[in-house]
Amino acid sequence: MNVLSTIVLMSILTIGGMGLSSQAFADHHQQFEDNDILYVLTDSDTYDHDSKIRVTGNVGNLRDGAQLTIVVTGPNGNLVTVDQFAPNSNGDYSMMIDTSSGLMKYDGTYKIKVQYDDRDIIVRTTVELVGGLEFGSLSSHGEHEHGGIEMFDVTSELSFNASSGEVHAIMANPFDSTLIITMHDVEDDGELSITLSNDVIEPFGDGGFFVLVNGEENHDYEQNGNFVIIPYEAGTSTIEIIGVSVVPEFGAIAGLVLAVAIISIIVLSAKTRLNVIPKF
Repeated sequence: MNVLSTIVLMSILTIGGMGLSSQAFADHHQQFEDNDILYVLTDSDTYDHDSKIRVTGNVGNLRDGAQLTIVVTGPNGNLVTVDQFAPNSNGDYSMMIDTSSGLMKYDGTYKIKVQYDDRDIIVRTTVELVGGLEFGSLSSHGEHEHGGIEMFDVTSELSFNASSGEVHAIMANPFDSTLIITMHDVEDDGELSITLSNDVIEPFGDGGFFVLVNGEENHDYEQNGNFVIIPYEAGTSTIEIIGVSVVPEFGAIAGLVLAVAIISIIVLSAKTRLNVIPKF
């Protein structure tokens, strides 16, 4: 075989080998795409407090009936928003977050967590907000810790037990669908056992909740129906349980509504001589 023939043969083998390698890589890449891969992107890294954050992404392997859950938390660990929905038929999804919300008034890093179907498929990203209040500063309106949103004490509405420390109060925040449990004197690690009533907080579509301990996600909690056991460490001050909605029509609110209704009937009866007792 002369030199020219040898060169031609080597060239053919090299090109053929490159084709095989490319095909092998393509097959591997396709297999990678078929896994439960979840992507998340934002249209910018930095925003002011009068913007819209556009969150987009894709699910690599769709599951029938599976939902996406997006949770946004602020620089102080407070819950900003939570939403749950299904991606489209191509696996794409998008969501808009309004930075003018009172829950996003502070400058700092905001965490965006996207979860698909179960706790094993999670991605996270962060954005920075600038031009607002420094965290820890006081507003001129004397707003509460959670953005001035009125919260309701539901401590007496729920059954619970803490193995370390004391549950000081359980407050319901209807705005961000959260139960905020404040703990005192937690000197040792412990567990909070709590039975959640659907009259107070409703779970997500899969029947589960999200749990934050001192502003950090807790994946170690156990749930059996509405009965939840949440482990926590010494020094814990707050535990948050997030659902799809918090129902404020309970306890003192229901009593207040009833009292107002009775007073209104009495006043109306006095003014119009209305007889509210039926005649037989």
